[in-house]
This record gives sequence, C-alpha cells and structure tokens, in this order.
Amino acid sequence: STLGGSGTRANGGFTTGAPSRGSYNPVAAMRDATRGVMRSHGSLAGLYRGVTAVGIGAGPAHALYFATYEHMKTFMQSDDGRHHPFHHAFAGACATVVGDAVQTPVDTVKQRLQMHNSPYKGVWDCIVKTTESQGIRALYRSYPTTLAMNVPFTAIHFTAYESSKIALGDLVNGGTEVEEESFFTQFTAGGLAGGLAAGITTPLDVVKTRMQTHCEVAGCDA
Repeated sequence: STLGGSGTRANGGFTTGAPSRGSYNPVAAMRDATRGVMRSHGSLAGLYRGVTAVGIGAGPAHALYFATYEHMKTFMQSDDGRHHPFHHAFAGACATVVGDAVQTPVDTVKQRLQMHNSPYKGVWDCIVKTTESQGIRALYRSYPTTLAMNVPFTAIHFTAYESSKIALGDLVNGGTEVEEESFFTQFTAGGLAGGLAAGITTPLDVVKTRMQTHCEVAGCDA
C-alpha cells in the first residue's frame, strides 16, 4: 500500500514539484510523491492510507485468482509432456477475470483514500458516499480497463515466467532435467516476467487510476 499510495499520486497527477514534460524522472517523481504524502498527513501514516481496504479484499480476491488459475491449468493440462505457453496464458486470463471482479471495487476505494486531500474518513465512509452520490457502478467503472490491463499482464507474466524457467533451467543445468527448480531459476524468471509484463501494461494502469478517481478530481456528480 505504501508504494501504491505514491503510485496513485504519480498516476493521478498529484505529485508536488513534478518535473516538466520531456524531463520526467521516475525516481524523482516517486520521491516527490512520497514527500508530498508525508507532508500533507504529517507522518508515515499517510503512506498506508487504504491499507484496510487492501487487507479486507486481498484475501478473497487472491484466493479466487489462484484457485481459478490452478483449476484452469489442470483442466488444460496436456499429456504430451511439452511446454504449452498458451495454456498458462489462458489460465492466467481466466483467473484475472474472476479475481478482478472482487479486487476492482477494493482497488477503487483504496485509490480514493490515497488521493491528495481525500474527502473520505475511511473505507466504509468512502463506500457509502461513493455509492450514494455516484451509484454502485462507480466502484466498477474501471473494471473493463482493469481487465484490459491485467489480462495481458497475467498472460504475459505467466507465459514469460514458465518459459523463462525452462530456458534458465536448461542454461544452468546444461540441458539435464532436474526434479526441483533452483531458487536462482525461480527468482530470475519471476523478475524477468514481472518486469516485461509491467513495462508493457503500465500505460493502461495510468488510465485505470484516472478512471477510478475521475469524479474526485473533476468534481462531477455522477
């Protein structure tokens, strides 16, 4: 939630002393956003705004996500012993559709609580005021964009992760098949896959954040 708070302000345009267009520095942007959060709230507590919403929603959302992924992976499992990247991609995409149905409203509440000068006192206050003024649809406004971002992210991530593990395993073990993958193989494959997927889908994350906080920024009624 700490990095999420800084990310919300950077994506939503709430950084202080933001660099001019054409000279954007992501490290400086995160530093300025973090300082701005701490300055406005007077302590580190501001960096943890929205953590309650995350704590409530993360368990059910991730339980559904991984249960769906494992079920679909088993359902599509082939007996030919070959690596099928599409199977991992499709299983991850299905998991995303199910998990994000729970995670999206939670993420929306979190983003609104993390905004600079957020008008909400807490999770329940945000839910009540948002649904009363904008309707339940406001909590799901970014769901299509979230899927547009997370479906390719998950498909790329799991495909790259599983493929990287095989490639790195062959490289490290000289093509010899081993029963257990090494920590180095898993760690490196995870980093490569996560970086690749995040780099490709970051623009959609910015769009998603703007959609989740649109009315708070623009002052619309619906």
